[in-house]
Amino acid sequence: MTYYVYPNGEVHNLSFAPGPESEGRKVSNAEGKRMRQEYTLAKLREMIPDGSTVYTILRSVSRNGMSRRISLAFICNGRIGTIDHLAGDALGYRVSNRGGLIVGGCGMDMGFALVYSLSCALHPDADGYSIRHEWI
Repeated sequence: MTYYVYPNGEVHNLSFAPGPESEGRKVSNAEGKRMRQEYTLAKLREMIPDGSTVYTILRSVSRNGMSRRISLAFICNGRIGTIDHLAGDALGYRVSNRGGLIVGGCGMDMGFALVYSLSCALHPDADGYSIRHEWI
């Protein structure tokens, strides 16, 4: 996996080299990861303003109950969309190839914890409750 930065500000982590017509430039993994996190946080701030509701979808729970696959979704213009890849890159969670963020832990509402972490990352000046959470 290699990070590429494009003139329009997009940062992508690709498993293949883009074609010669691509305007992207390759950056180091450390710099690319940092830039990708900044890029995804900026995109999420545009998509999920202060006071929005983020919905969580519990995809599965491991047999021992110590990890879960949880998807994050929001409604915009009457349509629902998932933000798993953006949130995973912004918060440092792995994204399952079967859908959802892989969240470890138990003994609390892990969907709420995920949305609370997202809220703190998107709006650091707020108290962590600037985004509402609901289960689907």
